[in-house]
Amino acid sequence: MISPNDLKPGAIFTLFNHKVQKPGSLSLDAFSLFTKPSFVDYLRGGLQLNMMVAVDFTGSNGVPKFPNSLHYMNPQAPNQYQMAIMAIT
Repeated sequence: MISPNDLKPGAIFTLFNHKVQKPGSLSLDAFSLFTKPSFVDYLRGGLQLNMMVAVDFTGSNGVPKFPNSLHYMNPQAPNQYQMAIMAIT
């Protein structure tokens, strides 16, 4: 098994193949390792985003006076739309 520390320019690795007597070797002449930046890395680097959010208030989601409607205004808990808005603010 090869670790990242073994990957150095000029390193030579013997190849193994149980079907072939002398499968050969692998020589690393030049290579580079890099770390893929995360989204947070981009933000720390100064990336600015413009975002737009839209909420569908069409009547196809049910009559607001019925509890099974997404528009239902429950005095005890927020509805689906209110939860979505709170999640992004």
